[in-house]
Amino acid sequence: MKTHLWIVMASLLMAGGAEAEAQHDDYPALALRMRHEGQVRYHAEYGPDGRLTECTITKSSGYPELDAQTCMLAKRSAEAHPQISGSKDGTVKWTLPKT
Repeated sequence: MKTHLWIVMASLLMAGGAEAEAQHDDYPALALRMRHEGQVRYHAEYGPDGRLTECTITKSSGYPELDAQTCMLAKRSAEAHPQISGSKDGTVKWTLPKT
């Protein structure tokens, strides 16, 4: 099952279309300073309780800080909205706010 997470101008669109505001701190500080943007694809495994048990980057953005934060957001999303056990593939698009 494919899900998509989009971070655009500090907003987060989570799996299933549920929208939540991402905190400014969600965008890694180094990526903000360096103006890094990119798309990250990941594979997530969920346990019987719906919590994230494993997150693997399947296509890197080219920026380790964006890749690492992608799994942190997937974990936070699963804690707030437990998933059905099993696995899902997803995408996070990191886009800096337009100034």
